[in-house]
Amino acid sequence: MRRYGWMVAVVLLNLPTSAQQLLWLKLSAEAGMLFNWTDAEFLRYYRQYALLPELPTDFPIGEWGGISVRIPIDSTLLLRLSSGLARVRLDHFARQPSEDPLRGGERLIRTLLETRLLPVWVGPEWLPLPGQFATTVHVGVGIVPSFVLWQEEIRSSIPQDTRRGGVYIRQWYLRWGIRAAVGTVLGFDIARRGALLESLRVEASGAYVPLRWPLLAPLSAQLPMPAEIASSSYALTNVLLILTFALTLQLPVQVY
Repeated sequence: MRRYGWMVAVVLLNLPTSAQQLLWLKLSAEAGMLFNWTDAEFLRYYRQYALLPELPTDFPIGEWGGISVRIPIDSTLLLRLSSGLARVRLDHFARQPSEDPLRGGERLIRTLLETRLLPVWVGPEWLPLPGQFATTVHVGVGIVPSFVLWQEEIRSSIPQDTRRGGVYIRQWYLRWGIRAAVGTVLGFDIARRGALLESLRVEASGAYVPLRWPLLAPLSAQLPMPAEIASSSYALTNVLLILTFALTLQLPVQVY
């Protein structure tokens, strides 16, 4: 068997140039913004019962950075593998006087809620009309490791204050997700001559990543709220919109 293996290797190495082909892998570095379109019901309840009128009622705009590898199948179809890091962070500070003027004092509250997503996507990408300037359509499925940090830092001068704060959630989870994307390719002229730079790309993608948790449960002993609200699960991510800009390189790989 070893002898036949060497024979196959020698034959492949001595194939004529006409039997060899270049496969142009496309490697993209991406950066962009993430818009969390998830209903922020949790923030509204927390704002109401924690008496924080200046707390935002929607999730802030997040950050996205990632890479994609595209493997050509034919002139209009590619297999795309993508991964990256998305982060949505709410960091809010409030000064809150005592609810009872007879007790006096005040509390300083720092609210920190951070969600990180590390998705790994795979799926086809189409170029309906390939060319130097083209439109791309992509659908993918994947797994999404997710990290959640939810905590309050409270400094209080109120006598016998029941608001203590603490780290309520600091944990990794594994979720699944699906996404669809539409993009525009702005190809470089030099790419046709085999240069490393291939294109600039702009892409808008929508993703569904369900991540829920009973976020108010740890606060049930600190805040007067109905039991059904404290025990309910609330969405941290659900529907996400990501707008990215990417620089794409083309890398030649010899195939037979």
